[in-house]
Amino acid sequence: MTKGTTVHYFHAEEPELRRAMEHAVGGLAPPVDLVPGALLLGRRRRARARLATAGGGVAVAALATVLGVGFVPPGDDAVVAEPPASTATEPGLPGPTVSTPVPTPNNAESHARAVDYRARVAALLDELLPGLGAVSATDYDIARYRAMTGSDAAYQITFSATPEVDANTGRCAASESAETCTELQLSDGTPAAVRTTPGGQSAAGLRVVFSYGGTEATVAVDADSGEEGALPVDVADLTAVAENQDARELLLEGAELAQAMAS
Repeated sequence: MTKGTTVHYFHAEEPELRRAMEHAVGGLAPPVDLVPGALLLGRRRRARARLATAGGGVAVAALATVLGVGFVPPGDDAVVAEPPASTATEPGLPGPTVSTPVPTPNNAESHARAVDYRARVAALLDELLPGLGAVSATDYDIARYRAMTGSDAAYQITFSATPEVDANTGRCAASESAETCTELQLSDGTPAAVRTTPGGQSAAGLRVVFSYGGTEATVAVDADSGEEGALPVDVADLTAVAENQDARELLLEGAELAQAMAS
């Protein structure tokens, strides 16, 4: 042993130290085995994940059922449901043809966007044109909608915008008569052409055409084939739709969506 080094021996103090430690933890609960709890927690989390996945699938299926549009992704054993051809005008309906691209099951993204877009447009038109009754979408066409009143009178609504605006948008052509086309200005000064489709004693159709955001926008209502009597909407109703900001944003969105579906 090196001179000057002090060595301390604690052997005699070990029992006292142990008793002190036992006294300090004497009131605590015994330690818990963490392994069973961790296994149980893991099983619960896996069960919740499976439930959430199943719930999401049910929600998607329910949405497709409510909107009346089904989508089956192509695969080795899958049967792809072909969408109905887009009909811009139904037999007997007056008014010009509006050509709108149709989303196909082969393009899942445009299909989902079209379903969502058509639902939002139908809801807005139902709110802005209450005289027409319940508004619903038709087929896959994002520009054509149908309304049914309580008396079962049917009407077709055109709600579209195309990037084909020119200097004459919102103006009546020289060949159009004053009975079929008149011009007015919207509240923001935008010129709009109001075109009337004759139908006996009253108009069978009304449409307002104007330019907005680099598009030619059309809001129109046509009586279904065989319907008689005055339209339940007038020029003021359609111009109110044309001036509604939510409607204008949907018109621009529809023009962009049509281009995306055509590409």
